[in-house]
Amino acid sequence: MAGFSLQDFFDRIETEPCVLFIGQDFDVHAPENRNLLQLGWSTIITSQRGDDFASAFSMEHDRRLAHDLYDVTEINDRVFDKHNLSVVHLFSTESVSHHGAEYVYGRKEQSSAANIFRRITDMLQISGTLVVVGYSDNDRFSFDRFLDICDSFRSGGILVFGCHINEGQQKREFEDIATHNHILLETQSLPALLFNTVRDMEEDPLFPLEADYEHFYINGNLERIESKDLNHIRQVADPLTLEVVQEVEVPSYLVSSYFYLFLKNSPSQPQWYGYKQQFNLRRDYENKLYEKVKTRLDAPGSDMEKIICLTGQSGAGKSITLAYLAYRVFMERQYPVLFLQNKDVSLVFDRDTEQIRGMKQIERYLEILKDKGAKSILFVLDVSAFGKISRASCCRLFEILAGQKGYNIVLVFSSYEIVEDDRGRRKKRNYIEMEADPRIHPGLEEESFRKILRQKAGFSQGQIDRVMSVMHNERDENGQEACKLMSLLYRAVYDVRPAFEGGIRREATTSIDEILKMAGKEAAPRLVYSDIAMALKHAYENSKDKEKYKDIKPYMDKVGSDGIEIKEDVEDLLASVALCSKYGLPVPANLAYRLLPSVSYKYVQMIFHLPFFVFHSFDDGDFEFWIRTREEAEMLLRAFNIDEEGEVGLLKQMIENLNATTSYSHTSEVELMVKMLVRLGPNSLTWSDKRLSFEYYPKIIGALQSLREKHAGHPRLTLQEIVYTREYVVHQFDNQMEDDEIMSLEKLVTTLSNAIRIGEEELLRLMKEHDSANFFLCDALTIEINTSRLKIFQHTKVRNMKEFIRMAKECLGVIQHSPDNSYAYTTLFQTALLMCDSDDSNDIDKTNILANCGEMIVRLRGEHEEIAQQAQVLDASDKLLAKLGRVDLNDKYFQSLLQHGSGAGVYIRTYRMLEKNGIELYRKGNTLSEEQVTICQQACDYLTKKEYAKVVSDSVACQQLLLRLKWMILDGEPIFSRPRQYTYISSEGWEELLAICRHYRDYLYDEEDNYYNANTMLYVLALCYAQLGKFADSLKVCDIIRNKTEDLYFENRVRVLHILCDPTGKPIEFSGSFIRTTNPEAPKGFVRIDEISPAAIPWMQGNNNAGIYYHQANLSGDTRREPGWHYPDFQLGLGYMGLSVFRGLENNNIRRAKK
Repeated sequence: MAGFSLQDFFDRIETEPCVLFIGQDFDVHAPENRNLLQLGWSTIITSQRGDDFASAFSMEHDRRLAHDLYDVTEINDRVFDKHNLSVVHLFSTESVSHHGAEYVYGRKEQSSAANIFRRITDMLQISGTLVVVGYSDNDRFSFDRFLDICDSFRSGGILVFGCHINEGQQKREFEDIATHNHILLETQSLPALLFNTVRDMEEDPLFPLEADYEHFYINGNLERIESKDLNHIRQVADPLTLEVVQEVEVPSYLVSSYFYLFLKNSPSQPQWYGYKQQFNLRRDYENKLYEKVKTRLDAPGSDMEKIICLTGQSGAGKSITLAYLAYRVFMERQYPVLFLQNKDVSLVFDRDTEQIRGMKQIERYLEILKDKGAKSILFVLDVSAFGKISRASCCRLFEILAGQKGYNIVLVFSSYEIVEDDRGRRKKRNYIEMEADPRIHPGLEEESFRKILRQKAGFSQGQIDRVMSVMHNERDENGQEACKLMSLLYRAVYDVRPAFEGGIRREATTSIDEILKMAGKEAAPRLVYSDIAMALKHAYENSKDKEKYKDIKPYMDKVGSDGIEIKEDVEDLLASVALCSKYGLPVPANLAYRLLPSVSYKYVQMIFHLPFFVFHSFDDGDFEFWIRTREEAEMLLRAFNIDEEGEVGLLKQMIENLNATTSYSHTSEVELMVKMLVRLGPNSLTWSDKRLSFEYYPKIIGALQSLREKHAGHPRLTLQEIVYTREYVVHQFDNQMEDDEIMSLEKLVTTLSNAIRIGEEELLRLMKEHDSANFFLCDALTIEINTSRLKIFQHTKVRNMKEFIRMAKECLGVIQHSPDNSYAYTTLFQTALLMCDSDDSNDIDKTNILANCGEMIVRLRGEHEEIAQQAQVLDASDKLLAKLGRVDLNDKYFQSLLQHGSGAGVYIRTYRMLEKNGIELYRKGNTLSEEQVTICQQACDYLTKKEYAKVVSDSVACQQLLLRLKWMILDGEPIFSRPRQYTYISSEGWEELLAICRHYRDYLYDEEDNYYNANTMLYVLALCYAQLGKFADSLKVCDIIRNKTEDLYFENRVRVLHILCDPTGKPIEFSGSFIRTTNPEAPKGFVRIDEISPAAIPWMQGNNNAGIYYHQANLSGDTRREPGWHYPDFQLGLGYMGLSVFRGLENNNIRRAKK
């Protein structure tokens, strides 16, 4: 039978009886199925039971009543009355007998059901259609009897949707009958297919998209997700939805303008409308890329390499290629797509800069897709558009998501050209490399390019010929045509850019005129009255003391007999909203009202409801809005001739109009301004190409200062004032000419000291409030204050050891509860460098500082690699490690350290032994050679010499080093070498590690003061207990870790770090059962492990269903997740959150147990 036709389907419903058969797998109460039930069915047949089944088909206002039929004798000629819908039940509740947990339907019940069904179908033999949904071969209605119905029915009269038949003889028989009788077999569900087809036809949808949901496809079915659930992921990446790809509709009269915007903005932001409009030139290599991606998406369980790198020089068109790939896969409706276009793929930014830690959000979104049944997911990273990025970071991202978390993703990322190494050959890579050909080729590509210039760019034939002549004149060294596509395209656009800009400017100006006409439509003049303005004018004119009105006198001069001219204020509002929209930020309504002082509420509402704006309202009645697209926002700014200086003026005006007392929430004006200042400021990451020039900083600083002094300001804005002030004065001082006196050293110190004072006053006020909501803000202020102190010391060359120690302690305090704060590490390490250069400190202090910082760097690089690799952190830590290697540790000085009770000398000498032999305590993924293990043993022997026992025992750094060394000797790899790490340690070895960890916990760990330092020790302590079968002790320690890290950011907090193994590396097996409340459909749950008492799990005390957590992704495919189901071969993994259950793990690197 031919494929599904929407027109044919509705023709059948309108012109002939249509009967809907609902099997057991169709949920009549699901919201996505509701509209299907409201269609004009003639009769409903169902194998489901339920007294309230018919109620699902009744319509409001009694437009249709539904009633239940249970017997063949009740079926008569009126059974097809659409207004009194008959719901025919094949099985009544009385027909069910119970045998264990399953229902059994005997021959008598099946025969009765078949008679009822056949009675209906006999009435459809002359004319009518049977539509089948939710049926499978496990349905209550016998599959054999269902086949009899299909086999005897009129040809072409049955439509089957989403029917699940297991592979085998029955399925082949069913398909043979379907072919013979022209039965439509559609794999998609009917609601999704109806909706999808309507969207294809671009008609009004049968089932309108809900305002609170967004929609995408999985396995050909339309899925939906609440819009609020996408807010977090959209701070990192763009999940493609129908709403996203169809957001912009290009008017026919603006095709050329939008074509220009497509070319201009695609390198920095995907322009989805352009692919529907076919603005992009289809390249030969794009089809090859698509085929590789599609092959891998179609084979989620294969061993094919799932990482593809698209390389090419700048301007080769990589961004457009990747966006088109994402759009093409999305529109095929099989696989969901996630698109990331960002400068930094590490995705781990600092909380103070308003950046988010995107890895968590990505995992959360992928989990949603996985739960919805996505077999594969396309993840596209367009990361070269904003600058260089490590290809290794992309591969590491894939390893985390696919290798560790188990998501079936195909990762495609872009890169600049990969150069050959010094040996003239490329190194082995763990990804497929494809090159984006920058050249445009004669033939089909040339003809397509001409067509685009003519139809999309609006070029005349003469213009096209001039452009193409450039192509034919450019040759490579072999005399072949070698014109690069993007250089040609941009050259072509540049030639006609004045015409494009003129059209955009005219469109923007026309839009403004329309706004003004609408605002003045009810009041004939173009000028309207504001109640507040007129009241102020009246008060001014009748006052004897005009002096007190001097601040508003210029404003009052605008109020004449005809009212207030609103054009200037409307333009300012539009320009301000456009500026915010340009940076992706909405404007709170209250701020907008204050930006329109001359316009009354009535006209404000008219302005706000123009199609130009997009609204988002909140439950409390407040709302925010923005210009519809960034392209239109930039068009507006150009129309008003607003350059960078003009943007600063708008920003200053918004700061002056802020209500800085607004609570920090989604509608906060303060939040808007903080984000604007961060994105325009010196520490901007994502928007680094739009940073303000330093010459405009004083205006921003002045506006923030005025707001703080007049209206008490807001601590978040004070923080930005400090940042802008510091970066401005330091830049001015460092970049002035030798004879310049613009920024003297005295002025730099005075300005920074004043910024420090302001910060300290704000910090003191916040601390007095004792509000946990201020926690991270206090941290941010602390670091900014100390960074400003650091700048003073760096420029004055003054060294104050007492002050340095205070700064270091304050930075350490921030790190203790915010171990993700990269600025804290940078400031700490730079402070330590100053301390080491200080004449005010003795050598023992310097050595202790170096040893402690050295251990922190090792810990940071091993456990927080994403922070350790950030440029400023990496630079400062490298310099510190270099100093560690240059400390003069002669015997006399070494003995002096011992006499002072310092283990720093022992630490440094041990560290040098390892460094000399190329052994890195944090290096991941490599197993040590026997020679390296021997070196580690020698270093361990040195560290544990009897004469050093006292200082080593009392030294946090030495104990941490001892643990890492002992682990590497016993296991052959660093502690955190790879995700879900298998171990190779004997019981005796675990006892040795246990002794080290217990000593640390009992004698060095201060629970109130230094959890961060103890984190690794406590985790390994819990692991030792678990490996030794002391699960109660292990879980007690895990409870401490869970509680302590709950409010901290640990990149691997929720991950399983180690698998419990025997000395050969084979995962240990445990017997257990799924708890009695296990839901087989839920992806998560708990297992009762026989060796672990439920009472031993501290965080589940009092829970009768206590057990060890599992996720379905960690269980082999043959595992039945049924209540009470028992297995003897569960496995356990450990992480900061405690134990997790696995089943089916296999270690392919089994080693011989050490004797």
